[in-house]
Amino acid sequence: MSKRSALLMTVLGLIVGLSMPSYAVQPPPNASEVDFCALMDGAYGLVTTKFAWLLELLGDDAALLEMIRCDIADLNGGLNEDDMPTPNGMLDGNYELRIIKELIQNPSKYANLASGTLPGQVKPGVNPTNVVNAYNTNYQKLYTDGMYSFLTVTLPSLWGILRGMYPTVPPLCTGPNTPPGCVSQQDIVTLFRNLLMVLAGYATVGDAPSAETVAAVASLLALCDVLSPGSCLVNDIERNPANYSKLPAFLSKDGDADGDGYTNFAEYEEFADVKGPGDAFIAAVLDPSIYPGYVPPASEKVKIYPSGTIKVEEGGTIDLKVVVKDLVAPISYQWTKNGEDIDGATEARLVIRNVTTADGGAYQCVVTDASKGIYASAVVNVQIVPEGTIPVATGIGLAVITAVCSLGGVMALRRRR
Repeated sequence: MSKRSALLMTVLGLIVGLSMPSYAVQPPPNASEVDFCALMDGAYGLVTTKFAWLLELLGDDAALLEMIRCDIADLNGGLNEDDMPTPNGMLDGNYELRIIKELIQNPSKYANLASGTLPGQVKPGVNPTNVVNAYNTNYQKLYTDGMYSFLTVTLPSLWGILRGMYPTVPPLCTGPNTPPGCVSQQDIVTLFRNLLMVLAGYATVGDAPSAETVAAVASLLALCDVLSPGSCLVNDIERNPANYSKLPAFLSKDGDADGDGYTNFAEYEEFADVKGPGDAFIAAVLDPSIYPGYVPPASEKVKIYPSGTIKVEEGGTIDLKVVVKDLVAPISYQWTKNGEDIDGATEARLVIRNVTTADGGAYQCVVTDASKGIYASAVVNVQIVPEGTIPVATGIGLAVITAVCSLGGVMALRRRR
């Protein structure tokens, strides 16, 4: 990055030329740890509590750390003239990077994506094994023995000097009697490790803007060439892009993870925030049979009344309703006509008055619930016919129908005796 904070330059100046102990390269994280939202929010929590002093000392550079909250993080759209990330329009934690999380945590579930023979696939999808290998490789190239040594040995040993130069830096936790507000070695390791795990995700996505972000943040966090000139793999990705394993054809904004012919961003625009933080998007982006415009098959859990084909006279009223069964509240409804959402039609009942021929068509209700399920009713075909076409029952006819129904009820009672 073009900016360098006084704090970073001080620390780096202190460690130039130090001989670093030899450590094995750190093992890859457990699959359960690869939760980018938790990593971002965990790092942000540490930054704003244990390392709140760091934000002040970093000055303008601190804005980068302020942008790592999961609900706003969109860091891989490139860099502006001040070396700060610009958004690409696709949130990272619950969406773009979460594709990596899902494939790492559930590789067997998505193993068939690479076959190119699943319903809805038009080309091969991403191979989860490739994602696991690429992510772990990138992580180990960022979280090296030199970085681990710096965090666990060098930085703690320099903490007293750092506090002498910057009085706002809290004490380091040592011994049984730790002062309030102290920073522990574990705090240091957790903050940097969380950020490096997120960086490994950006590197694996592999589009050019992600490369810029990895370069900028790696530079801010480590400048590892200073620690061990020429040997550390935390190099600027722009200078050394071959160091990283990248899968942009599948994982980036313009990639197509499930091979259904729709970009990840197209599925993001269709399914983001439909239900839960990213759940509907993940279901779509990793399932080729779910895509923009997709409507699930009719479910027994959503019954529509009336059903089949109905006729409504011009000037009359379309009155449809659905009844749901075994769904988990809260429940949301969306009525469609000919496959397109009807604006404002988000209740269990749909009433359209004073209909015209333009109101004819295929009506359906799509229901979502808190269990992350998407269910659809059967389709009702509504035909609009000229006024006066549908015969009206006379008073005598209604009387006969009532008498027959009453008689049927009496006969049923007699049979029960």
